[in-house]
Amino acid sequence: MFDIFVTGARVATSDEVAEALLEYLRVLSEQDRTELVSFPALLDGQPGQAWVTLGKGVPLLAVKSEPELGLSLEGEEFAAWSIRRRAAAAAARVSDLDWNDVP
Repeated sequence: MFDIFVTGARVATSDEVAEALLEYLRVLSEQDRTELVSFPALLDGQPGQAWVTLGKGVPLLAVKSEPELGLSLEGEEFAAWSIRRRAAAAAARVSDLDWNDVP
């Protein structure tokens, strides 16, 4: 699990989702763009859906939580795939992504 800190808020999400968010943040920052992204998260131990604006000028901190929790969030695989797809499209690397490999 990762703790994501952005604009004074803290949410937890899966490793896969956090890594996808960080990659998309990097791509958007390079292009001087921002995008609204949603993903499954835990807030105060309760599962829910989080929305965050990613991009240039948006401070975001991701911290790996230890020990790793054996917890899965509903929709985390699809969310990570979707965020990675958006990052690949934004980076004009659409051919790098298998569009048929939907979780």
